[in-house]
Amino acid sequence: MALISHNKKYIYILNPRTASTATAVALQAVTRAQFIPKESIADRSGKIVVQKKHSNIPQLLQHNVITREIADSYFKFVTIRNPYDSLVSLWAKKTKDYVGLLNDPGSWVHRIAGYAESMARAAGKGFPEWVADEFTASLAEGRKGTVNWNYIRGVDHMLRYESLQDDILRIADRIGLPEGFALPEVNRTESRGGRDYREFYDEEARRLVSAVFKEEIDALGYEF
Repeated sequence: MALISHNKKYIYILNPRTASTATAVALQAVTRAQFIPKESIADRSGKIVVQKKHSNIPQLLQHNVITREIADSYFKFVTIRNPYDSLVSLWAKKTKDYVGLLNDPGSWVHRIAGYAESMARAAGKGFPEWVADEFTASLAEGRKGTVNWNYIRGVDHMLRYESLQDDILRIADRIGLPEGFALPEVNRTESRGGRDYREFYDEEARRLVSAVFKEEIDALGYEF
């Protein structure tokens, strides 16, 4: 899903685990915006190819959700998050928050290729063990990890999760926000218990993530 405002001529891409839902709902309330696509887009086998909640500019173009003219002329922005931090929330969601969805055959976790299987692999594992299982082979085979790249493709501007309120106010005039606009704090990963991401890492997990996600971490200016 993305949020589009034809009135203010912007598109906000919802990058997972970046408070994107809270941001989009708050923006929608003040800029006459709407969510696109209205429903997930599936292929002939029923697998989701464009998520209702999380999609990117190339996908929206490929499946005719937006036109090339709109993509070229509207202001497109997204929120990014430190990969070290984002991975902890991803692990928490797969091992705790989303577990109940596995028992629902109609749930989205079964319609996104490989997602239910990835949850099954993660079941019962602590964060360092999950990191080792997920990324040891990636490191050995030279495969690069990403949590942000797919969602920043085609955008004009990036906000940072770590400074989201300040960052969105810097583009307030560009997207037509009213004076005093403030983002709510909702949809946090409660199963993390409010703990700092660094508390979940041991030395080996840090080494693996640093190596596999090095390109993205360096390019986006993050560190442990």
